[in-house]
Amino acid sequence: MQCPACQSELHEIDLHDLKIDLCQDGCGGIWFDRFELNRLNKIQANTLQNLFRTATQKTKTNIAKTKRRCPRDTTIMQQHYHSVRKKIEVDTCPCCAGIWLDRNELDAIQNEYESQHEREEEASRFIEAAFQKILASR
Repeated sequence: MQCPACQSELHEIDLHDLKIDLCQDGCGGIWFDRFELNRLNKIQANTLQNLFRTATQKTKTNIAKTKRRCPRDTTIMQQHYHSVRKKIEVDTCPCCAGIWLDRNELDAIQNEYESQHEREEEASRFIEAAFQKILASR
């Protein structure tokens, strides 16, 4: 597979029960197939961060700013925020539901919330506020 950001070859990395694709020779981005990012635990995330630091010392700077294509099926990916805090923008394939993270975005996602519970509470508050706005507009 080719990196959607810099077109380098992606290398598959086996993290016990997860197989992710890392742009080792290019920009340092990472591809997660459907649901893999959700299954990633802290130990695996730390292992990945260490791989990033050692394997991507010479990162390419010619990263595509245009619409990116999914490395699995070449569909144009959609950009959206990873959480309701709207700090980290990720690329997602609308067909296969894979997620592309640019260099350092995994670390930012892992550090965005103290716990999964905190993430879920904030998402619930966001949904409740949106629901209340809909009701108020009627």
